[in-house]
Amino acid sequence: MDDQIDTLRHQLQTYKDEVNAGKLYQSLGPKLEDLIKEAKIVPPTPVQLPNDDDGIRPLLLQLNDQIQNETLTELRDQDVISLLHHIGSPDPKIRDKGIYFLFNDLIQQHLLTNSQMTMMVRYLSSDSVLFSHIFEPENEAVYQRSFAVLLLSVVIYADRVAYHFLDEDLEAQVVDQFALYILLERDTRGFIGQQGWAHAYTHIGNLLDELSERPRLTRRISY
Repeated sequence: MDDQIDTLRHQLQTYKDEVNAGKLYQSLGPKLEDLIKEAKIVPPTPVQLPNDDDGIRPLLLQLNDQIQNETLTELRDQDVISLLHHIGSPDPKIRDKGIYFLFNDLIQQHLLTNSQMTMMVRYLSSDSVLFSHIFEPENEAVYQRSFAVLLLSVVIYADRVAYHFLDEDLEAQVVDQFALYILLERDTRGFIGQQGWAHAYTHIGNLLDELSERPRLTRRISY
């Protein structure tokens, strides 16, 4: 996978440089289409799902109770990491109604530090999370990929309106990784039985919408 990712990333960067230099415009669409076709499907391999019996359920209950009782004042880095490691859970009570809802509450109440928010962005936009099993036929790794994108949209929104931790380099890293992810994601499934929503393409829209609000990324036209 790494070789294919690196090759496609390099080509996408070349197109980006050419667009910024004014050398590429109308032909960008067909070139990206060709780039998508270059991504080769590979045989499936086992998806390593998080172990939901490792204490994540008690942690979710504990943190939610503390939030409700207004006794939570900070979160350990290890707890943040534990939550992030379970965004790929096939159990929607853990992945969606658990971790996603909890992070929204934590961010809204400003219970995460800027360093923890930065850690989240680096983790969620990493190759191992965002491109996990992405060249393979439909598989359960879609939950991790999709909810990484969804949480990125939440964290980046929080940065824009309250936290202000995201520097230009990290912002550019997210954009580049996300652009490559959009080209590679093929899993269009929505609701998947008892495992709940995958919704990768819906979450792509969430992050695109948020990135469009970034001052450094918005293209302004002067008349």
